[in-house]
Amino acid sequence: MKYTRDYLYELESTDDLIVMWNEFCSHNSWYDDEIYDNSQYGLEMCFAGEDNLIDLARSISKGSYNYGDAYYKLVDGNIVSFTWLGQVLDNIDVDELLNWLNEREEE
Repeated sequence: MKYTRDYLYELESTDDLIVMWNEFCSHNSWYDDEIYDNSQYGLEMCFAGEDNLIDLARSISKGSYNYGDAYYKLVDGNIVSFTWLGQVLDNIDVDELLNWLNEREEE
């Protein structure tokens, strides 16, 4: 099977894409590009402890953050949040992900 952009757009859930993307990031040591759940647990992944509360406040105030969104990632130290599949695709490197998926398929 050859993975294409259409495959990504036809995924059953946005969560499936994020799991794939985070696996790709982990495999390639792109830890700064991972996407997190926009929840208390997800925020604690990047901003655990009292010392980091000021960093969290700065990231929110300088980023594009909406508490009601499902996911977030850090972009240049600022939080960018989003919910929809198209927004997730805008926040990942689709070409790199597809190359990686296709290379894995060939192995």
